[in-house]
Amino acid sequence: LLGLTHCSETLVGDQFVRGVSGGERKRLTAAEMLMWPGVILTRKVYSFLGGTDSATLFTVIRWLSQAAKALQLTIVASLLQPPPEVFGLFDDVVLLTEGRVLYHGPVKAVVEHFRSVGLDCPDRKDVPSFLLEITTPTGQREFAVADVYHRQRRHVEPRPVAQAAAKVGLVCVDCRTAPLQPSGPPAAPLVPLSNRFALRPLEAVAAATRRQMMLVSRDKVLLKGRIMQVIVLGLLTGSLFYNQVGDGGVSMVASRTIFGACFMSTLFMSFGSFPQLPVTMELKKVWFKHRSAAFYPAYAQGLAMALSQLPLSTIESVIFSLIMYFMVNFYRYDTFHSMYVRRVFVARVPGVSCICRNMVVANAAVGFVFVLLILTSGFAIVHNSIPPWAIWGYWISPHAYALRSLVINEMVSPKWQNVPAPPGMQPGLSLGDAALLSFDFYLERKWIWIGVGFLLGSFLLLTYTSIISLAHQQPEVPQAQVRTRVCLPRDRYVTEIYTHTYIHTYIHTYGGGEGRGEEMGVGGQSSSQISGDVSIVRSSPPSPSLTRTDFIDISSSLPFTPITLVFQDLNAVLPVAARERLQLLSGITGFNEPGVLLALMGGSGAGKTTLMDVIAGRKTIGEISGTITVNGHRADPRAWSRVMGYVEQFDIHSPGQTVVEALQFSARLRLPKSCSNSQVKSYVEEVLEIVDLLPLMSSLVGSPGVSGLSVEARKRLTIAVELVANPSCIFLDEPTSGLDARAAAIVMRAVRNIARNGRTVMVTIHQPSIEIFEAFDQLLLIQRGGLTTYFGPLGLHSADLISYFMAVPGTPALPSGFNPATWMLEVTGGSMATVLNRVDVNWPELYDKSELAAKVRRPERAGRGFVVGSRYAMPFGVQVRVLLQKFNLAYWRAPGYNFMRVGMTLATSFIYAAVYWGEGRVPDPAGIANVQNVMGIMFSSSNFLGMVNLMSVLPVVGYERVVFYRERGASMYDPFAYGAAIALVEMPYLLIQALTFVPIIYFMIGFDTAPEQFFYYIIVFFETIAFYTIFGQTLVYITPAQAIAQVVGGGFNFLFNVFNGFIITYPDMPSGWRWMNRAVPPTWILYGLGISQLGN
Repeated sequence: LLGLTHCSETLVGDQFVRGVSGGERKRLTAAEMLMWPGVILTRKVYSFLGGTDSATLFTVIRWLSQAAKALQLTIVASLLQPPPEVFGLFDDVVLLTEGRVLYHGPVKAVVEHFRSVGLDCPDRKDVPSFLLEITTPTGQREFAVADVYHRQRRHVEPRPVAQAAAKVGLVCVDCRTAPLQPSGPPAAPLVPLSNRFALRPLEAVAAATRRQMMLVSRDKVLLKGRIMQVIVLGLLTGSLFYNQVGDGGVSMVASRTIFGACFMSTLFMSFGSFPQLPVTMELKKVWFKHRSAAFYPAYAQGLAMALSQLPLSTIESVIFSLIMYFMVNFYRYDTFHSMYVRRVFVARVPGVSCICRNMVVANAAVGFVFVLLILTSGFAIVHNSIPPWAIWGYWISPHAYALRSLVINEMVSPKWQNVPAPPGMQPGLSLGDAALLSFDFYLERKWIWIGVGFLLGSFLLLTYTSIISLAHQQPEVPQAQVRTRVCLPRDRYVTEIYTHTYIHTYIHTYGGGEGRGEEMGVGGQSSSQISGDVSIVRSSPPSPSLTRTDFIDISSSLPFTPITLVFQDLNAVLPVAARERLQLLSGITGFNEPGVLLALMGGSGAGKTTLMDVIAGRKTIGEISGTITVNGHRADPRAWSRVMGYVEQFDIHSPGQTVVEALQFSARLRLPKSCSNSQVKSYVEEVLEIVDLLPLMSSLVGSPGVSGLSVEARKRLTIAVELVANPSCIFLDEPTSGLDARAAAIVMRAVRNIARNGRTVMVTIHQPSIEIFEAFDQLLLIQRGGLTTYFGPLGLHSADLISYFMAVPGTPALPSGFNPATWMLEVTGGSMATVLNRVDVNWPELYDKSELAAKVRRPERAGRGFVVGSRYAMPFGVQVRVLLQKFNLAYWRAPGYNFMRVGMTLATSFIYAAVYWGEGRVPDPAGIANVQNVMGIMFSSSNFLGMVNLMSVLPVVGYERVVFYRERGASMYDPFAYGAAIALVEMPYLLIQALTFVPIIYFMIGFDTAPEQFFYYIIVFFETIAFYTIFGQTLVYITPAQAIAQVVGGGFNFLFNVFNGFIITYPDMPSGWRWMNRAVPPTWILYGLGISQLGN
């Protein structure tokens, strides 16, 4: 039905994993919901099928229509860009605008109804497009008949429309009040379901677990990374503690090393759960959708998430414990070994990510819980040194129970019990008991099994907590568009001026002339009212017709070199298996000239985006061959990226910028340095006008689907970001995808204006209306496999295209009022044939033999070339300055990230002060416990807050990384400039963090009050958190995904903890590993912090 058979075994993929195409992904969403046999089907078809071709959309809607009639279903579908043939499949239509009903009645009567109120649909105008445009003041002025236009010169208010629609409205009232007249036998009454889920409890758990385990098993990169990490870190740690307790080698000094090895074992297994954070947060997005559709209960999802990790956790636990157990030379007896494995495994408790609403909070929450576990484990500070008001943390800490079980499990073995305690200890004690008492551990064996039971209970409790959270937590609700009235104060006045000027000029151009009363603006208000209340500016400007003559010429503002683009014999082959290759492009040849708007079309998965990526130089995977010339000269990649703009299908922008700031950022970095700042500002204003973004210039961009700009405004911003670079050639990938017909017309009008400025423009498009389709000058039609079906002009009303296909015998004629784009796809088999039969002709072969193909192969003449001095338009210093301005604003406008860090730091400082109260006052001479406590403060605090910063920065920088890839492809700046700016912007916030933490713990713990020692401690601590933060930023950019970055970050932090000299001292390290102690930065952090307090 949905044409997904060919990709049934293909991964869905995401922005990092290659999968199905964009159109196939949206059809998959529709297919997922169509599997539910509901009585009332509500289909947001713009969301499900917004990236498919018109014929596929027709097939789905026709199937729904037939199902409604045959199965007596009630079906409601919301549509954005319905082609005329799809619109005609419906029985009734509801036309809404601003929460009001303009029409509710039969589809066949809608045109006649609006004609009766003075709004006439012109010839060759799609009825759905007409209906959407008359909901706006501009559309009403455009389609009003002469009498209405000259009489009012304003849009028709909803009240007179409703009065004129009384006949249709009374029909609706009659339908509501009349008794039901069944057409068949009476239907059974609706009975409340005893179970709102289709599956029984065990079936639901089994189904969810199978799916979850399948997802885990298919993430090969993460699986291999985690297993490799366990092996490598296990070998490193085991070699560090190698044979520390060999035969006859037990001692009090060796006991501390054993305690360190046990502590690192529990620490490692806890860190191993960090990579699950981004995976869990992504799963929650899918879970919210499944929950709303009542797929399965929350307990099924919660248990599936817990059970799916058991196999991998078991493998990791067994590998790590085997390596550690035998390399460290723990007591080699089967019973003790099996106990060790079980303790390490059970110590892995589920995370708390299900409770958190976003990734930043989840990282902070998990880190906060983690520091509590470390502080109260009994190793960083021994049991009896914990103050009475904080001892409760020790008794509820899973780490304390895990560590206690592990050390008792080893110390009660014959190896330690058969050796007497050293002199000075209590008489009759064994060495193992003496070692346990030195760290305030208990001696009874019962604590081994108490630990097992407590850890198992913690596992079940956190799993239950996750289930409750999944059942009741609501997803983040999208926020409304940032209106002009809530714009940033700095920009509000500028916005009001531009908004008033824009509307005033618009009214004089299109609504001027003689008439009664004041000139009317948006919403029937006068222009004077508009200037005083700019908050009424719509998030979507009025939709004009594509044929309107209000042409904005920006070609003379900043000169550019017009180019003729020619691509010859382009081939692209993608290796999909060891011996399997997928042909994406097959010898495609074509050209595009200045001022010509070229459409690139084809069925879903035909290779449109691939072709555009190859031409633009963005395709880096697979084997690519062919020739691309610009003005007769071979395209130089460095120069080509400077004169070309690429508008991607997905609108990727930094959410913390305003519209005008995003354009000024792109313009300043991509325009030549000879352009002054005033020229840049003036050009940005012209581009804002050409894409109709002046009313929104000071609105925050926001995050898609959450806050900020609407979908179509975001799409126009994506176009504008490329246009401000003054490119000679622009590529646009699906610029109308996900937009309604009115918004699509706005975007295409902007694209048309760009082409009319003498630029070379190529656009891929899926579902163009008749009006949008015929706005193009030329068409390149390709089929699956990258085969050319047609390349040539469209002609007036698509006459050239129609005559080409009609010349082939057996081609059905274009029905009256039918969309030529849909007709073309159906007769060529570019999509699933629905209304018309596919013509059994090899269209690519027919084209190769045609005159059109012969014309394309003619040699071109060399024209004016272009040369750029360097890869980047601006020098390194300017790049850093502009990037720093951008990140400063982004951090200032997104305070949640820094508030979270500072709040976490403040809470942590009081926790440390409570746990280590007065421990900084070291007696003379100092005991081993005193030194252990002081160094434990420095070790755990620097490690914890450093890891909180590292993990917290990952999602923040992870979102910006996607923006960075787009900007790097456009050669905006040097990656080193980007790295310098994103590191420098953190410094003020890190200084605040250090000044928040150090003064509280320093004096409450009782450290040396000398000023030089205090300020020295602040400096070293600031450098510590700066190192971890920048290290986290680096991991985001050198790893393929955030989950991998967390794996690598946790692995490196484990190495830092192992080799920094706290777990095992430098003299006790094997000589082959002592160099590692000097190489890891945390060694010098501990030296720097420790010498300030213990150096005397």
